[in-house]
Amino acid sequence: MLNSINRFRAQNGIGPVEYGDNLVNHYCQLHCYEMARRGDAVHAPDHYLNGWSEAVAIMPYNEHWKDIVIFDLLGTSEGHRDILLHSNKISYAGHINNWVVYVTIRGTN
Repeated sequence: MLNSINRFRAQNGIGPVEYGDNLVNHYCQLHCYEMARRGDAVHAPDHYLNGWSEAVAIMPYNEHWKDIVIFDLLGTSEGHRDILLHSNKISYAGHINNWVVYVTIRGTN
């Protein structure tokens, strides 16, 4: 996922970002599980940590799902683009359940 995010940043003239925070990544994973349980892509303010923004996506499984999520789903939404392009730290998780991919990405400065 980080490689896809950094390719997207490079295509937009932005330097690479490093993996962020283990605790935030844990919350991202919990949120992916919750979205899979519900079968829906929703934001989870109860799992936010102060100063972090969130992008979520859901899509049918494809072997190139990481690039599809970054370039086609999140990269075309203004708010999600801001997280991908303007965060100094990124944490993320993906979960595949019944051939559906659930993704949570959080970013902060």
